[in-house]
Amino acid sequence: MTWLSVIGYFGLLVLCILMGLLASMINPDLVQVNMHIWKSPEASLGLVLAITLAMGCLLGVLVNSVVLWKSKRQRNKLRKQLDNALQRFEKLQ
Repeated sequence: MTWLSVIGYFGLLVLCILMGLLASMINPDLVQVNMHIWKSPEASLGLVLAITLAMGCLLGVLVNSVVLWKSKRQRNKLRKQLDNALQRFEKLQ
């Protein structure tokens, strides 16, 4: 991993933590998340927002990693095809 990506991920993590802390200080009201099969215990709105933000950031990083992996894999495949084509072309000359 390059230093730039490490600094970027660390900065994103710090930003998420700071936004979560800010949201929890501004929104102390108690809320409950209700889904069809599960109800959460009551928690502060800021905490729910911070958890949601963190999960969204992690999901975004995960999806971006998968897309980047596929792109790199396709690039390597195309590079290998180009090398093979260049070798065949050099043999023809």
